[in-house]
Amino acid sequence: MPDIGQEPQITSFDADPHRVAGAHRPFSAAVFDTEQQAWLVLRHPDVTQLLRDPTLKKDPFLAKDGPYTETLRGGDFSILFMDDPDHQRLRGLVTQAFSKRATEAFRPRIQAMADELLKSVDETAGPVDIISTFAVPLPIHVIAEILGIDTADQVDFKR
Repeated sequence: MPDIGQEPQITSFDADPHRVAGAHRPFSAAVFDTEQQAWLVLRHPDVTQLLRDPTLKKDPFLAKDGPYTETLRGGDFSILFMDDPDHQRLRGLVTQAFSKRATEAFRPRIQAMADELLKSVDETAGPVDIISTFAVPLPIHVIAEILGIDTADQVDFKR
């Protein structure tokens, strides 16, 4: 468990998460975000340890009440916010589709999707937000296609 004693408070994490996390990571395992009223765990080993802790809940309906759980309870269903055994059961249903062998066979199609997204970037328009134009849509398109979701339904799938 990370040491989260009297860590410095931070603000504006949402505005620039990489800068804020990068500035705090060498000194703190976690910091308190005053805007979200939540602890932000900054180091991969600490996140892994917390995610594997069976006493902590990912499902917002099973988690202890707090300001962030209220936000999550109002959101859409996601396997990311499920605890075992339900998480394990659903994960088992899709494991084969996302195995290393299946992903390797799909590599040319993934490359084509990546190329299409990059072609749509207008370099003359100034700076490009690579997260919204590439990093978010690519995995959504890949997963949707692997699952056989029609292109017209991908907006609903993303939501």
